Amino acid sequence: MKNRFLIIWGYANEIILSTLLIMLACTIWGIADVASFVEKIANDSAALVCAVCLAAALAFFWTLYSKADTEFYRWLDEINAFSVFTNASIYTVIVELLATVMLILVKTYPSPTMNLIGGFLLLLAIINMVTLLKNIADLMKIHTTYTKITKQT
Repeated sequence: MKNRFLIIWGYANEIILSTLLIMLACTIWGIADVASFVEKIANDSAALVCAVCLAAALAFFWTLYSKADTEFYRWLDEINAFSVFTNASIYTVIVELLATVMLILVKTYPSPTMNLIGGFLLLLAIINMVTLLKNIADLMKIHTTYTKITKQT
């Protein structure tokens, strides 16, 4: 139960942080200025940030999937960690895809509400990419430890 709460909290804190950041920006600069700023950077953000992050997330997910039949990943599955990494990867792909699509829609059909949602998703995508990088680093650490342990036996 405690592990499930930690996993849910891991996803929720990114959403909360993105919400707080967009609210802070609106408080400091005003809703209209933030919405206008998001509209101005929508194309560049969609292409340079979200699309690149989406490609990275898909590449990591594909790598995770393609290695699923190795001894290390079977061991991860035995200790119920493989599904955690898989779900995190799928979540990242979904967030990056939503952000990319929304920023394209913001540029195509601008409105203050869509612009703010696009800004929120852009922040969420950036935060989520940092989390993905941390997950990759954690997976590499686990693999290194696993390799050391299995070489000793």
